[in-house]
Amino acid sequence: MRQSQTPATQPQPQTENVVDLGGKDLTDSSGLPEYQYQVLDPAKDKMRLITILPDQRDQPIRLRISHASLSQAGQGSASRQLRLEQIRASLPKGWGVYKTLEGRVFFTSPNVFEDGNYTAWRHPDPCYPREYYEEAQNDISQASYQYEALSYVWGSEPTVENAIVEDALFGWTRLNLRPGLAHALKHLRNVDKPRTMWIDALCINQNDLEERSTQVLHMGEIYHQAVRVIIWLGPTAHESNTAMSNLDYLGNQLEASQQGNVFPKPGCQQPRWSYAATDLPYSDQIWESLCHLFARPWFSRLWVLQEAQLANENSVVKCGEDEVAWPVFRRAVICLNAKSNGPSRGLRRLLRYADESANLLHAYTLDQLLNITCWRENSDAKDKIYGIMSISPPAFVSQLRPDYSLPLMDVYKRTFLTYVNQYKRLTLLKYCGRPKSSWPTWIPDWTYQFDATSDNWGFQAGGVSMSESVVNALGDVFDATGLCFARVAAVHRPRINDVDDLADYLREAGLTTTKNIAYAGGGSLLDAYLHAFSFGTLNDRIPGRGNWKPTISQWKPHLMCGNQGFVRANVYGRFADRVVDLIKRYSIMVLERGYIGLGPRDTRAGDFVHVLLGCEVPTVLRHVPGKGFAVIGQSYVHGIMEGEALLGPLPSAWAVKVRADADGKYRPRYLNLDLNIEVRDDPRLVNTPVPPEWERFEHTWNRDDPLNAVKFRNRFTSKEINSDPRMLPAALRARGGATVTAGDAEGETPLHWAAMNDNSDIFRPYLSHCAGQNAALSSRNLRGETLLYCASAGGKSVTIKFLPGRGLDANAVSDNGWTPVTCALASTETGGPFDRFRAHIKTESDAIKALTELALVHDLVLPEGMPPTDHRAQGFYRPRLPRISDSARHDLYGSEPSGYQVVKTLA
Repeated sequence: MRQSQTPATQPQPQTENVVDLGGKDLTDSSGLPEYQYQVLDPAKDKMRLITILPDQRDQPIRLRISHASLSQAGQGSASRQLRLEQIRASLPKGWGVYKTLEGRVFFTSPNVFEDGNYTAWRHPDPCYPREYYEEAQNDISQASYQYEALSYVWGSEPTVENAIVEDALFGWTRLNLRPGLAHALKHLRNVDKPRTMWIDALCINQNDLEERSTQVLHMGEIYHQAVRVIIWLGPTAHESNTAMSNLDYLGNQLEASQQGNVFPKPGCQQPRWSYAATDLPYSDQIWESLCHLFARPWFSRLWVLQEAQLANENSVVKCGEDEVAWPVFRRAVICLNAKSNGPSRGLRRLLRYADESANLLHAYTLDQLLNITCWRENSDAKDKIYGIMSISPPAFVSQLRPDYSLPLMDVYKRTFLTYVNQYKRLTLLKYCGRPKSSWPTWIPDWTYQFDATSDNWGFQAGGVSMSESVVNALGDVFDATGLCFARVAAVHRPRINDVDDLADYLREAGLTTTKNIAYAGGGSLLDAYLHAFSFGTLNDRIPGRGNWKPTISQWKPHLMCGNQGFVRANVYGRFADRVVDLIKRYSIMVLERGYIGLGPRDTRAGDFVHVLLGCEVPTVLRHVPGKGFAVIGQSYVHGIMEGEALLGPLPSAWAVKVRADADGKYRPRYLNLDLNIEVRDDPRLVNTPVPPEWERFEHTWNRDDPLNAVKFRNRFTSKEINSDPRMLPAALRARGGATVTAGDAEGETPLHWAAMNDNSDIFRPYLSHCAGQNAALSSRNLRGETLLYCASAGGKSVTIKFLPGRGLDANAVSDNGWTPVTCALASTETGGPFDRFRAHIKTESDAIKALTELALVHDLVLPEGMPPTDHRAQGFYRPRLPRISDSARHDLYGSEPSGYQVVKTLA
């Protein structure tokens, strides 16, 4: 640990706004006018910088504010460092190679060195070129200016102090400061030289929503291009110096890899401290000081998450006058959180937040990031999304522009729908179940602290499938395809405060004395309960992922002894805490089919467990008469988490094992117990041929893919999908004996739904699985409407173009007097004669294209004697369809505004 220092040289940004105080005393700045921000030029990627003027700590804070361009910042030197797999190929047998969190390469030996260590910075072959594994140092000396970025806690306290801003245009003005920032600035201010920093509360006009929205997108560049990030925890208190010095020493004994492993640091003094099972020789005083330090607000705030992730190797953590290098600090945090014993339960809870900031999140999926943000504190709930934009997957970020002017529900809805559109998955439904009073239940509410399962546990209740879903035009109804697995028969919410209570619950249920009661999903009922209580994370299923989780055979005897079993063995305490927390937050469900699991706390008897396509965990839904279903939340049901509801049980010789791939992500593999061979492809699909129009191709996973994805390409259209075509709804229905031509109470079939809601991606595969295509094409619902009616109502021009010539008459009149043309013109507004079609999206452009296709392939004439695309027809149908704009008409028909080009074609 070292005392705080500032860079020796700091070239300053250009500023004209400099005034001379002339020695005037401004200790009372309350009478000064408030500082007025000058508008940033977004075309030039402008940002503001704060220059803290030198003075003594007890003097008023004086600042200068200047504009600067991000493009002026310096760039790092080119690196010749090879990829790890390339370096690994050069190593002797038994050697390994890893990267630290900062990107430095180190090596592991199969043998222990004389100092008790087994790691090294140097390649075992002294002739191997160092530039192949030594990282090029960033050269910031060429930057036109240098600045530090501050990471701190805003706080909710009212402003108590003013900063004096020296400005040539406005003279002396003031900026209001909250206590946390005022303390930070006084501690960071130099006595003898200015200090240039980027501080979000001061460098962004917080009253300008448009500027805030724009600046959020630049956060990554701002922190990345800073000389370093200063993480300010606050002033010295509660023996924080003791905590900081011990963290400094601990962090210098180890290295953490980007794959999530902890190793001894080459040349360290305490190589065994990196082992999870090694207890640290800390006194109660040290543990207490660590508790106080990690209880500081910085660790639980939201914005600091990405600020810490963007901090470079020069960054530091400051607490009062004590300072620890950020790489050292984060390694100490990761080591503490991985310890099997030592940290108290309270400290473990605090370390969870610190560990999230310390670990490398660059490969986290959006789902994993959102699972973190819902637990973190912030002042604006929209920042649950916007506060992680700089570390979110790039394709998602490119589709979701921050907009602070939108209502919160719209921000969360846009996030959900953007995710569904990008990934074709319904993963984010697990954040539903606690809606605002006026929100649709399918819109996630990240203001609630969900204990959502991570997508890194390898669940595949819906198989490797993509979602089949659509939102209606009003944005309040979300249709999704899935299987209703079972109704909830009973719900239990036992009072579980510790492992003794859990053992008592199982004894009272009669499960501990009769251990071989058969379970509906296979195995014993007791085993099913124990798997469910751990949410499927026992080491039987996920071997090798930390020694804090037992196998089921290890857990049962300890559980039967209650708390004393865990205390005597001195193991699995962290796991027991996790189980107790889970059961407190969930309900124990018993399903009508004999299955059991954990469901949302609000689950009731009579709810339904559904397995939705594109969703890795089952979803609890509640039937709402006349409205469909309400989302209650995610669940764990033992026996259907590996796709059994859709594909049936695994063959008896097979078992699922979830293991980490080279990218650190945990994905399911299938172990043949007889041959002891693991494969990635589901054995239940081996004998099911891939539809001939699809071919699989190799693809390297990146963050813009779902976690569990396979890539297929259509041989005819070149369309690519990220799921198995054997898991498409039509294919599942065909194998399951269901048919896409089976109608519901109104005669509507899945084929009708597909015609209305999809142009070709779903409709054509549905049709290809029909035994009698001609009969399917001519099918009608109880109102006498054909598939052409549905495609017209949905504005699906491609399907409309495909259907003519197959016996479908566009002039036919249904039982209620409708034609395909009136369906195409049908409004999406409620309360009118076309209200039946309001449940789906149809834009003005969709309607125009549908009318065009109908007009091109049929001699359509409206009752008024005009073609449907004639401009006069718009007046007649205006109550049902907004007037077509001149620009939209021009795009479709060329320069003739009345649509006569179509009339000529018809003639």
